[in-house]
Amino acid sequence: MTLEKAALRPLLAIAVPTFNRMDCLRETLSPLLESGLLSQQIQLFVYDNASDDGTSSWLDSLRARPGCNVVRQPLNLGIEGNIIDAMLRSTGQYVWTLSDHMKLRVDAIKTFIDRLPHLAASGVDVIYAHISSYGAVRGLDKPYMPFPWRHLTPTEQSRFLFRTGNTSAMITSDRLRAASARSLFRFSGFSYPHLGVYAYIRSDSLVAETEPLSDFLNTPATHTKTPAYNSFRSRFLGYPQAIRELRRLNNVVTPNSAGLTQAIGALRMDVVELLRSDTPVASYPLVGPLMTFPWRATPFIVSAMTMKALPRKVRKRVSDLVFRSAIQHAYGRPARSQPDFRINE
Repeated sequence: MTLEKAALRPLLAIAVPTFNRMDCLRETLSPLLESGLLSQQIQLFVYDNASDDGTSSWLDSLRARPGCNVVRQPLNLGIEGNIIDAMLRSTGQYVWTLSDHMKLRVDAIKTFIDRLPHLAASGVDVIYAHISSYGAVRGLDKPYMPFPWRHLTPTEQSRFLFRTGNTSAMITSDRLRAASARSLFRFSGFSYPHLGVYAYIRSDSLVAETEPLSDFLNTPATHTKTPAYNSFRSRFLGYPQAIRELRRLNNVVTPNSAGLTQAIGALRMDVVELLRSDTPVASYPLVGPLMTFPWRATPFIVSAMTMKALPRKVRKRVSDLVFRSAIQHAYGRPARSQPDFRINE
């Protein structure tokens, strides 16, 4: 890249992949649009994944605003494809890939932007902006508290990324994204494209941390991830495969890391999907996952696979009885209520 082209790049690109989430998207972007922060140096890029709910019309009204860029995908690329496009096509020295379901802390973002030129001059590759509204990410008995990213072991870092699917807290340099571009596409097959970047974060990577810049909205999402993305098959098979690929690219990662030691919460939701589906049990090979998941997950997995022999109505009833009570215990909600939102990048 020539010096002239480099000078034209914004210092920070805030890249927001979205699909049919107009209400959440407007709530996320409005404080930023009204803040006066957007300029030639701080730009917004919204990647509309062929929405058909009015999102595109609203985004068209933003095109004339300074610092606003809208990309309308010609067809739906899938969640992973849109995230990858947002990461790689946004022309910033740093790119913050932000979920369309976030509450922005504008004052904290202003402070961060003032600090960013110094971080860039220091050659920082990863900036981790804590998110404080995850609740019990690290365990049901341990409420989430911000902590220094650089002090986490690779197992703890990757556990965090797997459990949250969190790109909204990671701001990455163009150098890191260029190095990880091929891996981003490779990891999209596992439904974890953000791990393509994580694979290139090593112990000698320059990492900075900031105070929280965003939190998840309490507004219910009108459109969540597709069933295929949340399916038991996708994540059940995806975890072990992603682990093998991650370890191949980054030898610092140890067996059973990248969230596997804390995957029971996500696995529970996937088991519900399995019990309610008509997909034959033969589609869920056991050997690979059982060799990779921690031993305490084995009875859980085997029991769910065995129950596939029961009629679907029976499985659905068992799923309702067992897992609604578990959700009530974990979240303190009435058994019939649903979580306020789902993470959707």
